[in-house]
Amino acid sequence: MTNMRTGRKNEVLKYRIISILIVLGFVAIIFTVNYFGGLKTESVIREEVGTLLSSSSSFGGKNPAIGGRLHVRGLGQRYGFIFNAGNRNDLIFVIPLTDSAGPVLSVFYYKEGSGISFIGNCYQPSLDGNYNKNTVNHEISPGVLKNWTLRLSNIANRIKSGRLQNSTGDLIQ
Repeated sequence: MTNMRTGRKNEVLKYRIISILIVLGFVAIIFTVNYFGGLKTESVIREEVGTLLSSSSSFGGKNPAIGGRLHVRGLGQRYGFIFNAGNRNDLIFVIPLTDSAGPVLSVFYYKEGSGISFIGNCYQPSLDGNYNKNTVNHEISPGVLKNWTLRLSNIANRIKSGRLQNSTGDLIQ
């Protein structure tokens, strides 16, 4: 009688261990895909921003270098892509905005002393995988641009004054 109970307990224990290992395997796969997917997303956004900055006439042919990404705590996921630019005193904000054709990544450039300006929109690939900025007319209303310019200017000033912290808790200088 006790051997049957012990055998049954061992069998249940074996199924529990197998179940836990399967769940841990799925969790590891999800975290791995999320991590490498995030790296790919950042590299694509950097490339798109670089292309947009090089085609912009705002810089007089001198494109600012895209620096390190700032991970600012407390701003939320919408502000996930903020980069240092130029001489580290400038900032690049990549913000998803909704325009007449749907969501699009919009690029704003903060230059210390000059304030923030809207540079343009990153373009989405068409169904055949080619990038064509003329396929959809991205029109963001002037009111939305003004609202975001004021909002991002406030955030940039808070970052520069050290009133916002990065994800490790250090004050951003």
